[in-house]
Amino acid sequence: MEKLEHLLAKIDNLELTPETRELLANLAKAAFTDNLTGLPNRRLFEYRLQQSLKQAQAEKSQLSVLFLDLDNFKVVNDELGHTYGDKVLKETAALMKRHLRAHDLLARWGGEEFAAILPHTNTEQGFFVAERIRRAIKDGSFWGQKLTISCGIATFPTHARDAGSLIALADQAMYFAKAASKNKVTICGEFKFKRGEKAALGYKPGRNLPTSIWAGKSFFLVKNWLEINKEIVLAQTDRGPVYLEKKEEVWFVLT
Repeated sequence: MEKLEHLLAKIDNLELTPETRELLANLAKAAFTDNLTGLPNRRLFEYRLQQSLKQAQAEKSQLSVLFLDLDNFKVVNDELGHTYGDKVLKETAALMKRHLRAHDLLARWGGEEFAAILPHTNTEQGFFVAERIRRAIKDGSFWGQKLTISCGIATFPTHARDAGSLIALADQAMYFAKAASKNKVTICGEFKFKRGEKAALGYKPGRNLPTSIWAGKSFFLVKNWLEINKEIVLAQTDRGPVYLEKKEEVWFVLT
């Protein structure tokens, strides 16, 4: 982060020649811009979030973070191929940006996942913005494909006071939206689970964390395992996010 600040400061240094400043600006653009969509990348998003939080703290204002993920995007790549999949990503990114305000920042987090910083925005206002984006994606058509998007919201200082926690909470809320129904906007903490089927966890030798989940007739390969609290876990699987609850040494799928 310090290197980023140092580079950005040099761009505005009038003691350098215009050519040098232009070169530094081009280097910064290449380093902090997503090549496909032209949006800021994850590195720049994290830097701008830190800066925006400092400003919000100084002004005693609110700030909301959105995490947005295109639902079932693998189907687009499978049906159209990755070349057209990239074009769909560019179009959806442009559409989302058009439905944000001038002072908001939209970034590509990675793959089909995006993140946005909404300064001077409380949770209710953030929900309104996210719903506007969700409806625009749902009503749009992208190279003949219909898409939906799932979104999670976390707000400073209501839900968290630091960048890392805001990102994690917005991300968790987004994954709950996907696990619940997709095509949904979920606010951090405002979701309730229902206990579903019992789950059996599979382990590989030498691994402390589960590598698979059996629940009824469903089987999931576990890619990542995130403990939300002492009882609830979010498992990233080959079939999407799965929430689990442990009660008296028995695991249950949460829906």
